[in-house]
Amino acid sequence: ALLLLGGLETLQTASIVGGAPLLVIAVLLCMSIYKISRYDLQNQPHVESDEIDVNKFPEHDHWHPKGTWDVD
Repeated sequence: ALLLLGGLETLQTASIVGGAPLLVIAVLLCMSIYKISRYDLQNQPHVESDEIDVNKFPEHDHWHPKGTWDVD
């Protein structure tokens, strides 16, 4: 319908206007993930550093009931 009403420029403008609020929401979501990750790392007693090193894999799994990564 927008293409018939005003051509390609109207369609481009409508998509930018429609996508701008979603961009703001996406930025806010990224900021909240960062904040909660920092908060979680600061409040974990077993974490020595507040940085995540993806190259190191811990030997002990704190979330598993058996405390191990091995799957039975």
